[in-house]
Amino acid sequence: MSESQEDAEKKKSDQKKADQTGTQAQDASTTPAPKPTAPRIGTPIGQSSSPRPRVGTPVGQESASAGSTPAASRPAVGTPAGTPRPTIGTPVGTPRPSVGTPIGAQNPSPSVGTTAAKPAVSISPNPVGASVSGPAAPAKPAESKTEISRRNFIKGLAILGGIVAVGEFVALGPYLQGSVGQSTVTSQVIENSTTGNPITTSDISENGWTTFVYPKTGNPNIDNDTFRQAVVIHLPKGWTAGSYGTVDPISGDTFVALSRVCVHLWCLWSYVPSDNRGICPCHGSQYIPGGPSGSQNANTPGLAVAGPASLQVAPNNQLPVITLSIASNGTISATGVVGQVGCGQKC
Repeated sequence: MSESQEDAEKKKSDQKKADQTGTQAQDASTTPAPKPTAPRIGTPIGQSSSPRPRVGTPVGQESASAGSTPAASRPAVGTPAGTPRPTIGTPVGTPRPSVGTPIGAQNPSPSVGTTAAKPAVSISPNPVGASVSGPAAPAKPAESKTEISRRNFIKGLAILGGIVAVGEFVALGPYLQGSVGQSTVTSQVIENSTTGNPITTSDISENGWTTFVYPKTGNPNIDNDTFRQAVVIHLPKGWTAGSYGTVDPISGDTFVALSRVCVHLWCLWSYVPSDNRGICPCHGSQYIPGGPSGSQNANTPGLAVAGPASLQVAPNNQLPVITLSIASNGTISATGVVGQVGCGQKC
């Protein structure tokens, strides 16, 4: 064999050895690593010969050796690397890091001997023994100016009406407490309620009438009161009014005076000569002033003979009588009242 052939065979042998060495190295690199042995059930954490990798450890990364990191000091799942966990058994009151503290910043430790501040105790607004009020009443809806004005107007009318009513009853006091005849009245010359002149028998024609005020005080506010109004009537010839009639010494005719207040509802009646009766315009009650001598009507002047007043029980069916006296010159004077005005002749 020549020298060139030997060199070629040697190179070929060396190349074959090199190829075998590369194949072995490649096989060694591709051989999978043995799987870690799983810990037995009940094995304390961290004491396994082959500790379990932490959550989040990349596949294939070698686990930390047993006992290198105590279980208590392991960071919580998801905690960034380097953040210290609080040691188990830390005293209550140890300040916790405030929100926004940079990762890894050390918590401020309390000073030695310093007592942690206690939370303030809230004091109840109602101390023991204090009365507790009930729930607040619902707020009333606001009223408009129109509603307030209307209410004030109605109140004003009610007050005004009460004042007027009291004033009327004060004026009627003497009549409501007793008859005018029982009050302190004196003999007075009657005067015409229109002219104010004294009335004489010659001023009233036969079967005529006129009004007057009795008892008269001279105060218009009092004298205009309804309960002081009266009527004097010149009866027709041959008529009488019993014991309540007064004879004129000049003509011999009879005169009688009656309260003008109807005993039904206190309206003022007027004398109607054509009917020889006094007629009330409010409800139609009718009164007789007397009658022909010897008749029954002659002894009952002021008796109600028609209308609602005639249906009332005595003594509320007969007008009170104003007693008269006539002077020789024909001047007529009122001397008293028989009965109670507004009630009846015998009240």
